[in-house]
Amino acid sequence: MAGKKVGLFFSDSSFGLTQAIEKTKMLVPNAVIVGDFALAGKDFGNKEAAKTKIVAWSQTLKEAKV
Repeated sequence: MAGKKVGLFFSDSSFGLTQAIEKTKMLVPNAVIVGDFALAGKDFGNKEAAKTKIVAWSQTLKEAKV
């Protein structure tokens, strides 16, 4: 994955979303992380807010040309 552009997406995790993101980044140390996104269980209750977050994250990936 060295030099590859990577966008990380996570939904609710049993050991915490922040920890999941950090552990995954450690697994691809030479990749270029262009964006990470975590959608927690509480976000699923508000579909419009979740959609807004997903669209914004998708735009980040588009701009990075992933």
